[in-house]
Amino acid sequence: MIRIILVDDHATLREALVILLDREPDMMVVGEAGSVSETQQLLANEVPADVAVVDLTLPDGQGTDVVQAFLDSRAVMAVLVLTALDELHDRARAVAAGALGVLHKSVPTADIIAAIRRLHRGEALFTPGQIIELLRAESDHLEKERSAQLALSQLTPREVEVVRVLAEGLSDKEVADRLCIASKTVRVHVTNILDKLGLESRLQLVLFAARHGLVDVR
Repeated sequence: MIRIILVDDHATLREALVILLDREPDMMVVGEAGSVSETQQLLANEVPADVAVVDLTLPDGQGTDVVQAFLDSRAVMAVLVLTALDELHDRARAVAAGALGVLHKSVPTADIIAAIRRLHRGEALFTPGQIIELLRAESDHLEKERSAQLALSQLTPREVEVVRVLAEGLSDKEVADRLCIASKTVRVHVTNILDKLGLESRLQLVLFAARHGLVDVR
């Protein structure tokens, strides 16, 4: 029997997968978790499995942390990432964490079942060339992130305040009123910020700040 652990915060999807996988004559779901903390409990209970199916987006952390925790514990032989994210970077960071396969949640259930069987047999879901491409993409992403954080570290505390208020969609006057400074001073700050970050517009600034964690636009 192929022992499977499912980690996904969408209970409905998880329950449906449990039913479908348990119907397979050679599969059984031995554990479920909807968060990083619940996964840690599974690890504490030393629940062994052949394959873990893990979502990348969890309410209290990253699925990549779960991938690494499973593999570090040696309680799981292989990890298949099942995610609604479809950017190259998402696949890259999953592979960098140790996942041996990445599938989009829109794929037919038959593809998920086939992937689990292949991983259990020790087969690769990626070619060596694909793995190299994904690892290179993750390396490039990390380098860009380091460069972005270095640039952001050059901002003064007041400039950071200006960026965060601008992200709320306020005008120069509204930003000035919020920070108790002159509108002209706001414009000077924005010019300096754009220069330090190598950006050309306020829209680019807000996108950059959101992408690199300086502001939360949710």
